[in-house]
Amino acid sequence: MSSPDIGDVHVNTLLTNVSIGYKPAGFFAAQMFPVVPVDKQTDIYPVYNRSHWARDLGAPGAAPTGSAQAVRRAPGTRARTVGYAIDNTNTYRCVNYALGMEIPDELRQNADSVFNLDRDATTLLQSLIQLRFDREAAADMIVSGGWDSLTVSNKWNDYAASTPLEDIRAGKQGIRRGTLGMASGGGVKLLVGALVDQRLKDHPDILARFQYGASAAQPAKITNQLIAQLFEIDEYNVAESVYTDSEEGTAEASASYTDVVADDVLLYWTPPSAQQMAPSAGYLFNWKSMAGGNGLFFARKGREERERYDWVEVHAYLDWIVTNVNAGRLSVDAVD
Repeated sequence: MSSPDIGDVHVNTLLTNVSIGYKPAGFFAAQMFPVVPVDKQTDIYPVYNRSHWARDLGAPGAAPTGSAQAVRRAPGTRARTVGYAIDNTNTYRCVNYALGMEIPDELRQNADSVFNLDRDATTLLQSLIQLRFDREAAADMIVSGGWDSLTVSNKWNDYAASTPLEDIRAGKQGIRRGTLGMASGGGVKLLVGALVDQRLKDHPDILARFQYGASAAQPAKITNQLIAQLFEIDEYNVAESVYTDSEEGTAEASASYTDVVADDVLLYWTPPSAQQMAPSAGYLFNWKSMAGGNGLFFARKGREERERYDWVEVHAYLDWIVTNVNAGRLSVDAVD
């Protein structure tokens, strides 16, 4: 007696409740600095000279000599006058980042229900723009010579000799001086590469702080929030974005992937939001009038009737600027 074969009772079709795709995560550049919504594509932002706000004009009771005149006033005399200087040569320019994708009518009509072509196109375009942001930020800001140095006496994967807690503490003191004390009131952030994060979460100096209360059955989970508390900073962020420089057309099995940031550490200070009179390490300028609001990304959709396809574009008008190198400390190659 014959029985029906599997192929007789089921015809393979695409599943409608699952697909294997990608929504890349771990982007960092667009979240590093406070956003400054601006009305013009390019303009000047003023920078106050730091020394005028910290110069000791003479110890009380000391005889006035040269520029170090005492600030005590004798009766019937005028108060000593002082001033400050502003640098008006610093500019931003919000560059239009944009990518598009075309969806022919034939592709749309032939697509099964598991595919949402507009959603997939928008996700792809925004992800690729964010990846470009991260790559440019790494090239521009996470590079030797831009910031003051964060001294790492021994690489942090040298668990016997390295002292990450002391290194970060010393870096914070440098930033406090660089911001004339503003960093002591909060706003210090630490951005680390993916490899640095791995090394720190296995570092005995850090594990020792969390071992009490943990057990073999329920070991302590070292979270980003706990590390931030341990370092006494406001944010501990991990750059986890990944890129490939394999050319399109390379066999998928042959494509290679690399962390945008792996072994670098950037400690820096920013206010919680864009402010006047704040020596922030940097700002992200966003041309809000073109974006239609304060959002960083916006999508446009349209139709080419003669060619019979819909198009989707994602845009951003942004410029990130390091506005105060004294408010940051960088260590490249902090771990192996």
